[in-house]
Parts: sequence; structure tokens; C-alpha cells
Amino acid sequence: MAVIDPHYLWALGHFVMLFGAIYILIQTLFFRPTPTLTYRICYTGALLSYSIVVFKSLGRPALNQAYLKRAFVDENVQYAILALYWWISKPINITIIPFATFSLFHALTFLRTNIIPKLVPPPTAPTAQAAGQPRPPPAALDTASRTIQMWVKGNYDGAMRFVAYAELAIFARVVVGALTFRSSLIAPIFLGHFIRLRYHASAFTRQAVGSVTTRIDGFAGARGGMVANVWGTVKGTCLLISYTTNAFPGEYVPTVFDNYSSQVIVDGMTVSLGLWDTAGQEDYDRLRPLSYPQTDVFLLCFSVVSPPSFENIRTKWWPEIQHHSPSTPILLIGTKLDLRDDPLQVDKLRERRQVPIPYTQGSTMASDIKAAKYLECSALTQKGLKTVFDEAIRTVLHPNRRAGKARKASGCVLM
Repeated sequence: MAVIDPHYLWALGHFVMLFGAIYILIQTLFFRPTPTLTYRICYTGALLSYSIVVFKSLGRPALNQAYLKRAFVDENVQYAILALYWWISKPINITIIPFATFSLFHALTFLRTNIIPKLVPPPTAPTAQAAGQPRPPPAALDTASRTIQMWVKGNYDGAMRFVAYAELAIFARVVVGALTFRSSLIAPIFLGHFIRLRYHASAFTRQAVGSVTTRIDGFAGARGGMVANVWGTVKGTCLLISYTTNAFPGEYVPTVFDNYSSQVIVDGMTVSLGLWDTAGQEDYDRLRPLSYPQTDVFLLCFSVVSPPSFENIRTKWWPEIQHHSPSTPILLIGTKLDLRDDPLQVDKLRERRQVPIPYTQGSTMASDIKAAKYLECSALTQKGLKTVFDEAIRTVLHPNRRAGKARKASGCVLM
């Protein structure tokens, strides 16, 4: 029995995905129902291709820590798991776009390197064979091969950028689907975690996330009021969830007064930490201060790539805290540290004649509002995140303003 070359099976999977995706696209353009069988065949092809690549790169699966660590960070494993999830889930046409884009480039490369060379006629002159010189391909085949090569090389970066934005669009689609009960509630969580992994591994994903976030910051900041406060609440919630669960949230559920709790050890002391996420919307301006008297320390947060949120510290949040709880210590926190040096973010801000908030400006603001410290962090990458909450706890346990008296406490409430 003839053995099939795995490379051809790999290519077969990509061709199946590519042609199936084209058929589904045509059906979608004519507003016809999703061809479920074709949809599943597409993802079967994707699973075939990615499984072969994973086996080639990681070897035979093994239930040990070393293999699992390598698999967890492997891009092909991540996409194979995602393909399996979409295969078993209710069909969503848009999810095929990233896989079809990858398959287009793989299929063209396979066509150029494996199919076109086989179309070259064998040499007929014995002298050429004896000399060991290959027969040059016909002009048409040579032109086709070079055209494919140049197109793939010239469009690869743009296609990967397109995939990154497509994945964010898919995430938005499944979030809306979950909120309207049209798709699984698990989908936003699953895809959100996938995008988080891609964020760490792919510069294209980081650029896409940065661009979308900047646009939302600009939209919210330009409208001010409730829109800006709601968006600020979203980012604050992500900060708290990231710290207490050690993971960036895959979806956001609007909060009024939500809380998270965690047992942490700081300076050898076990502290029961309570984190309160207050509602930033104007509708809750009267209700929100009711929780202030029970607070040990306030974390005033702004985005380092959103000047409007930075100004809100001085014009809204600090005056409110000074009015209702003037003796409670404050930490000023700059969030989204991962985006400060992102070229795309910087360009977007420059278009609005703005720049990211530098560390010195944040530090000056901290001095102006008499904050105990100024710190910066990223909820997405978790850089500096633990330091923020550790310093908040230390501010409560060992307040410098109390002239050498250390406050003994087994609990701490952060607002």
C-alpha cells in the first residue's frame, strides 16, 4: 500500500479550507443559510493541516510538563485548538476568515514549489542530461512561479495584519452573540484567552489591539461624560480581574458595584484583600460615595494613552474623594503601559495632536493630588500589576503619615 506524503496531506487540508471558504463566502453574499456540512469540512481540513504541522514540530504527544509547555506557546497548537472549537460549535461564517487567509498563502506556496515544477517537461537532449543540468521551465510557468512568489512576499505582512483585525472583529461578534443569546457564552471567554496569547506572540495582534483601543479612547474622550466614564469603568474592571484571577478577562460585563477578593501575602503577612470596582457612570454619582467610608486606600486609574482619562483624575475623581473621604490614602495608577511605545498608538494620538502620558507627568500629578505613590502597569501583560496592589497594601499596613505607628491589619479594602 502506497504511503501518502504528509506534506501533500497538509496541502490538501489548506486547499479544502480555501475552496470551502470561497463557497461559504458566496453563500453569505447571496444571504443564504450557512452550509453547515461545508463549514465543518473546512475546519476538518484546517485540523488536518495544523495537526500535521504540530506533529512535525513537537513530535509525538506526551503527557509531561516539558511537552505541554512547548505546546502551550506554539502558534500552530493554538490555532489547531481554535479550529477544533469552531468545528464543534454552532457555525459562525466570519470565523473562517483567518484560517482561509492562512490557507491562501500556504496553497499558493505549495503550488509554486510543488505543483509548477512537476509541470516542467523532462529533458530530451542526452547531452543536457549527461551534463546534469536541469531543463529551464517554460516561460509561462516561470512567469507564473515568479508572480506567485512576489505576490506572497509583498502581501504577507498586510494579510497578517488583516487576520489580527479579523480576529478582533470575530471577538466582537461572539460577545454580541453571547449577550443576545445567539451564540455560546463560552465563546467570548475562549476567544478572549486566545487573543491574549496571540497578543504576547504576535506584533500584528498588538498593533491591532492598540489601534482599536486608541479609537475607542478617542471616541469616548471626545464625547466625555457618561461615555468616557463607562469606558473607564471597563478598563478598571479589567485591572481588578487581571490581578485576582491572574488572567486578562475575555469579556466585559458592566458593573455597578462589583467586588473581588483574594488572600495575598505581602511582607510576610497574609492579608484578606477586598477589591471594589465602583460604577463610573454619572447615573451613580450619588450612590458611589456610599462605599467610600469603608475604603482603606483608593486606586485612581487612568490610561497612559488617553489624555482625557488623565484629566478626569484632576477634574472628577480626586475632588470627589477629597470631598467624601479626605483622609484615605490614594495611589495614582497609569494603566495600559504596554501601549505607551506602540507606534500605531503614538501615530493615532499624533493625529489628534496628543501624546502618551509620560511617567514624569504622572508623577507630577501624583504630587499635586498628594498621592502616596505613582505606579504604572498593564492588565493585559500583567507587567507591574502585582507591584500596584502590593504597594497599595503596604500603604495601608505602614502609613508614613502616622509618625512611626504601624497599623496592624488583617484585612484591606481597595476602591
